[in-house]
Amino acid sequence: MELDAVTLALRLTNAVLSQLSTVLQIQAVYIFSDSEIVLNWIKHRPLTSVGARIFNRLMEIGKITQHLQSVGLQVHFAYIATQYNTADCATRESWPSTFNALNYDAGFENEHQGVSTIEKEAEIVKTLEEPREVLLTKKDLNKFQTIDLFVSLRKYSLQNATRVVALVLRHIIVPATRVNARRNFPIKLSALLEEVPTQNTPQLSGKEIATTGKMLVKQHQLATITPAILKSLQHLNIKFDPNDLLRCLGRLAKSDLDEESKTPLIVLQNSWLAEP
Repeated sequence: MELDAVTLALRLTNAVLSQLSTVLQIQAVYIFSDSEIVLNWIKHRPLTSVGARIFNRLMEIGKITQHLQSVGLQVHFAYIATQYNTADCATRESWPSTFNALNYDAGFENEHQGVSTIEKEAEIVKTLEEPREVLLTKKDLNKFQTIDLFVSLRKYSLQNATRVVALVLRHIIVPATRVNARRNFPIKLSALLEEVPTQNTPQLSGKEIATTGKMLVKQHQLATITPAILKSLQHLNIKFDPNDLLRCLGRLAKSDLDEESKTPLIVLQNSWLAEP
């Protein structure tokens, strides 16, 4: 319930700020909670071991926080003692007198002598400035129960195996393209294959070879990289790209390399694809 309360608070904050931004200049937003567990979840997100519901709530909190920060607002999550939480007054023994004395319309400033006073008694939780996105959902876990389609090619060199797979992919793309030209409901190919232009020459193009390499890596990731392995590699900040390929988003993102090189694909050590 406390996590839902924080989520609703952020939703409401986002909605209110969108209306007030044209008439007021707001610099910071404070989200207070007396739940240390929830604040710890927010501090250490993303967490893949807390269940799908909690995970999705934390992701929503992260996205709203990022949005508010993108428009120039400072967003602070803070622990506040229960005696300042007016919503919990009914759980305290003296709640009748406390409840009658509360002035809900006054807000924190009049009720508790200003936010600055509360900040001294509250503990500001330092959260991730750029919350990382989900590594996996329960639906994604099924992707890792996959047989390696290219296991029979391991006896060949990577160069020869790539050429064989590239020719097979060409024989998939060319007929599919011809059929789609005559159909109202085209055959849906993988996004990777849609990037490859059809070739009528016997030689393989550089684009075909590059795409085949990605297909080999994708199959390798599906067949070998498990959730346990991903958990051990969290420090690499691994994410899915638009083609569902696992990539490492590290410090290279700020380098002068091309976009592909900035986010290298994840290939396990000592695997067939990692051989020189």
